[in-house]
Amino acid sequence: MASEKNIKKVEERVAKLQSDTSLDWARKPRVQATLAIATAIASLATPAAFLFGTIPGVLAAAVMFAGYFLLRGATREIAELPSRYLDERELAVRNATYVGAYQLLAGLIGLLAIVVFVFAVGADASDSEVALTLTFEQLQAIVWLFLGPISVIPTVSLALRRKK
Repeated sequence: MASEKNIKKVEERVAKLQSDTSLDWARKPRVQATLAIATAIASLATPAAFLFGTIPGVLAAAVMFAGYFLLRGATREIAELPSRYLDERELAVRNATYVGAYQLLAGLIGLLAIVVFVFAVGADASDSEVALTLTFEQLQAIVWLFLGPISVIPTVSLALRRKK
């Protein structure tokens, strides 16, 4: 009984998303591409903004998430919908987008591992321990360096791949 209720709610949500016209202005290819690029730039600018303090960082993150939520609506949340509610083309685009997004994220994590390794080796080769001290702003920048792209890459990639 509970799963039937849940399925009914999901079906209602999908029907509402598919018939929603409030973001039609953002579904135009040029607007969607512009939103995607602006959101990606904001996700890269957010860590730098945190280096200048918490308030600039929060403002940059707000811009990033505003773009993210606009893109989610513009792409009709295809990235989050269950597979059975998507047609074959939407499913193929989503799957290809996820592969590319996860490859990019793996590259970012690999880059971080290399940077940490180079820092540790270059810090002092004679010590067996390396101490790293960070300010709160630097720590926030490091966190947002990964949190931003992890949050927006799949939706930005989907927006850039979709064709009307």
